[in-house]
Amino acid sequence: MRKKTASKWIPSLVTAFALAGFTGLCQAQTAISYTFDSSVQGWGALGGGGTYSWDATSGKDGGGCLKVVFDGTTTTEIDPGVTLPAPLNQAQYISVSFDLKVDPSSGTTGLGGSGGFGNLQAAFHDSNNSWDGMWYGAIYPPAASDWVTYTFVIPSPYKPAEQTFSFQLQGNSGTGYSAPVTVYIDNVRMNPVSNSWIIDGFTNDTSSTYQNAGWTGISSTAQLTTSKDAGGNLVPAGALQWDIAFPTDNSWQQCWLGHEPSGFVMDPSRFVYWECDVMVDAANSMANPDGSYGALSFDIRNGTWGDNFTSAVTLDSSYTSWKHLKFPLPSITASVGFDIIANNVHAGPIRLYIDNIQMSKPNTLPKMAGLLPGSPGGVKISVNGAGDQWNRQSLCVPAGMDTGNGWIGVTPASYSYTITNFPTAATSPGFESHVYIVNGDAGFAAGGDLNYNETYGGVDWNAATLALMRVQNGTNGGVMTTFEFKTNSTASNPLTNNVITCVFSNLTTADGTWSLNFTSDTTGNITGPMGVVTNFTIAPDVAAQFNGSVSFVQFGVFKDDAQNSGINDNKGAIFTHVSVTNANGVLFDDDFSGGFTNKYAWRVSSAPLTQWIPQGTKYWLKWTVPDTGFTPQTAAHITGPWTDAGINYIYTDSTGTNRVGAVIDTNLPAGNAAYFRLINTNAP
Repeated sequence: MRKKTASKWIPSLVTAFALAGFTGLCQAQTAISYTFDSSVQGWGALGGGGTYSWDATSGKDGGGCLKVVFDGTTTTEIDPGVTLPAPLNQAQYISVSFDLKVDPSSGTTGLGGSGGFGNLQAAFHDSNNSWDGMWYGAIYPPAASDWVTYTFVIPSPYKPAEQTFSFQLQGNSGTGYSAPVTVYIDNVRMNPVSNSWIIDGFTNDTSSTYQNAGWTGISSTAQLTTSKDAGGNLVPAGALQWDIAFPTDNSWQQCWLGHEPSGFVMDPSRFVYWECDVMVDAANSMANPDGSYGALSFDIRNGTWGDNFTSAVTLDSSYTSWKHLKFPLPSITASVGFDIIANNVHAGPIRLYIDNIQMSKPNTLPKMAGLLPGSPGGVKISVNGAGDQWNRQSLCVPAGMDTGNGWIGVTPASYSYTITNFPTAATSPGFESHVYIVNGDAGFAAGGDLNYNETYGGVDWNAATLALMRVQNGTNGGVMTTFEFKTNSTASNPLTNNVITCVFSNLTTADGTWSLNFTSDTTGNITGPMGVVTNFTIAPDVAAQFNGSVSFVQFGVFKDDAQNSGINDNKGAIFTHVSVTNANGVLFDDDFSGGFTNKYAWRVSSAPLTQWIPQGTKYWLKWTVPDTGFTPQTAAHITGPWTDAGINYIYTDSTGTNRVGAVIDTNLPAGNAAYFRLINTNAP
């Protein structure tokens, strides 16, 4: 076997970059519209029953529409539908919208009309008459007795060749309807994926779909205001007004406003950025002593309600006028909604206005952006970008495994991790890695329960009782390690007399294996790459505070940018191995070789800031976004033959503008040259 050397690979790749112009671009699709101006445009029954006709004057704007009438007794379901003009590739369309009105004299369904006018849903169908459905739910009078615009977001996985489309309105087959039902349908539109998708422009009152999260202990209200608007050419004017009742004690607090209405779905992978406009109402808000109003961020929920946090922005005095926010989107393909999060220190109540919530992407072809050296396999944990100097991120204990993680009564016990690619003290002073051991029985600061804190990177501040080991870059060079603890003290750091520090001024890197070891309930040591570095003793009454039935661990990193200079923004380290052992055996022992959650169902404090790195990653191939439909290919020669590059692990970098894919050594072409290109095999 010939050895593949970097000196011969890189020039070949540079040549391949010039081929980016050969990639195919999927052409923008046109909307498919049915306005019923002069006929039913091929619409009829694709199931159910009812009588279908064209109505010349009952449309939304006084023109034509589709009219469906059914008796509600022998027929309790209608399925108005149409054969599409050509097979539809769902990957090229984002939603279906339409206007619907139910005649107010229509009967209702269910006991006492409890089911309103029945359940509404929509579906595409392929040549095998599949049911690729999108659910809305019950529609009720009197709202549904006037024209209402309904929008169904097309969910993944996307079907490539849908043949027909239909709606379904279905009543209770047992009770039927109390009278015949007349339905009017107008302005059916299948909307192609565009460069931006306005999720909510607040042109109508959607405030009821924004719900305060009571678990934070902070109350808030959301309502539509038509006196504020951030612009954007959306009419009529409007914005979301969010009033948050923070206490007047200058304490750290948080309030979450969730938007996860029933049936809502979106696919962030189709876009690159999360955007909105925000403004603080200074006249109805209490500023902090520094003139700020706390911080604002978003949590983009995945398909199982998992957290994906954006970075946070500090709402300084400039936010008393409208400002536009733009965050990189997480790499998820399905989302049930999002949360708006206001947190940090607050002097009292605040009022925020939010408008034009949207996802967007640039209108450009993707191109190759670079080839980077590979990384050891493991899990890379990074901190976020600007505006959050104390940001911590963690690998968190799997759900249901939060017992028996302490050391009391089960010594010898050890908490160990191996790190690499740790930034140097010269480039990242103060940056740290750590392991936290938390007594969950002792409680947490107000605004967060056990479940929240188990996956919160800043649990060291919130937890009442905690022990930890830090491995930290010195501010003047070198590396130091500390053992620290606190008991019965929420919203605080450990006291200085509860900190044991050992400084290695000549150590140039923190890379290596570090272990926090307990030889008894009250004695222990820290070992590092150079062996035992320090011993420690804690008082018996202190040790007793860690004898909780609920305990959990976190392995993570901490920005710790004391000067708030941004020097540690977006920095990270790779954890190649973590373990927790005690006298009862092995609790965790993972080198992540089989995948991030292959051995244990690890949770994370932030999915966008946590990347699994496959074993054998020879290079990282970087290309720009948007890249929907594009696939990396490789070849040993510029003329081909080209094959799939086998890049199965891809993530979006912290800028949100690049994809980064792991090139595995065994997938490289034979020989000493390789070319890479992006190709859209679905391009027309």
